[in-house]
Amino acid sequence: MSFSRQADYCYSCIPFLKSMESCPRIQIFQEGNLAEIIFELIWVASSTLPYIISFGILIYWLTRRTSRGFLVITNLLIHQVTCAVLKRYFAQPRPDGACSNSFGYPSGHSGWTASLATW
Repeated sequence: MSFSRQADYCYSCIPFLKSMESCPRIQIFQEGNLAEIIFELIWVASSTLPYIISFGILIYWLTRRTSRGFLVITNLLIHQVTCAVLKRYFAQPRPDGACSNSFGYPSGHSGWTASLATW
C-alpha cells in the first residue's frame, strides 16, 4: 500500500537499492554540479551501510561463533522487530516523493545506529 506519491526516479531505481530505500535522484546526475553529484553518491552509499555492516557482523558470527557476535546480532534483530511494530503503531506517512512504501517514523537507519551504539 502506498501512502505518498512516489517521485519519478523511484520507478527507474535498481531493485537492490530500492529495497534498501536508497534510490539515487537521477536528475542530480543529469543537471547537478559536481558537489551535488558527490553528495548524492555519499547519500546512496551511506544508506546501504547498515545492511553491509549487519551482513558483515552476521558472517563474523557464523564463522567465529562468539557470544559477542551473537549478542550484537540479537540486539539488531530486536531493533528490527521493535522498529517494525512502532512503525505500524505510529503510522507516520513518508513525505511526498519518498520511494519507500513503508511508514517513515521511527527511522530504521537512525534506530539501527542507536541500537548498535548503545550495545
